Amino acid sequence: MKQPPRKFHLNISDLEEAFEFLAAVDPDYADEPCISFLDQTTGKVVDPEDEEEIEALLGDKNLLQLPDYLFEDLFYGALDEFVSSLPDNSLRTELARAIRGKGAFRRFKNIVFGGGNVELKHRWRWFETRRKRERIVKWLREENIEPEWGCDIFEAPPLPDKRADLLRAVLAFVKDARNLSGVRRIALLGSLATPKAIPKDVDLLVEVSDDMSLKKLAKLTRQLLGKTMQTGDGCGADVFLCNPQHEYLGRICSWKTCAPGIRQGCHAQHCGDRAFLNDDLQVVRLDPSIVAEPPLELWPEIITRAEIPDDVREELVT
Repeated sequence: MKQPPRKFHLNISDLEEAFEFLAAVDPDYADEPCISFLDQTTGKVVDPEDEEEIEALLGDKNLLQLPDYLFEDLFYGALDEFVSSLPDNSLRTELARAIRGKGAFRRFKNIVFGGGNVELKHRWRWFETRRKRERIVKWLREENIEPEWGCDIFEAPPLPDKRADLLRAVLAFVKDARNLSGVRRIALLGSLATPKAIPKDVDLLVEVSDDMSLKKLAKLTRQLLGKTMQTGDGCGADVFLCNPQHEYLGRICSWKTCAPGIRQGCHAQHCGDRAFLNDDLQVVRLDPSIVAEPPLELWPEIITRAEIPDDVREELVT
């Protein structure tokens, strides 16, 4: 006669961490045996520190050894399943081509994590997490354990809301930059000026006089970049420059020291001719219409040329 399932509270994050560690350790190179147990009285994961402690715990009937094979072949068939779950659009078509043939996983990761689609990154991370949790639940069921999680472990977490942090960073930049001699105009561009839930970057356009030193503006740009990077997901910031004739000049150099030959990866066409001007026009060139009439000008006056999201209006415009 089958025994009724054992019920006790478990922490899904603790179990995930334990199984991930077991899957990552190569026993041929480990200094100590890597074994973890589930305490069926407390629901806690027990990680013995040495062989002597392992021997003592192996005889404890309340401890259930965690299998080290649970996450083996975790991604077998996963790429096809994930791509099939996406909306039928150009991105799905691109990923479907990428996962065919040798090097499929590398190409897949390059697309998911190498681009600016933050929603796609989070969708894949949750897909990974869900597969892990499905295996954990199946293993617990095989061990006749009915866990009490205290929450729905298969409810996808909400996308991170970092727009407010990015807008506050923009506001601080504008308040400081508008006081610099030579700054003529500041405007907001890109995805932050739209309702996009997770903007990839902060994009600003600053009009500067021809004789303005860019050193202090570059410092403010580095501070802005630091704040945006703290929001995660590789979020960055670009400050684009134009002159009073609305001619696009390039971007502010992100390096603290700007001079010819210092940075091998510098793409400026005339590095050092004007300190902290990265005129990589062969890489990025703003459309003249955007330079002349950006969607939202913030200073010296507010000018809106597009539908402005409510949070932008509240944080910046108002």
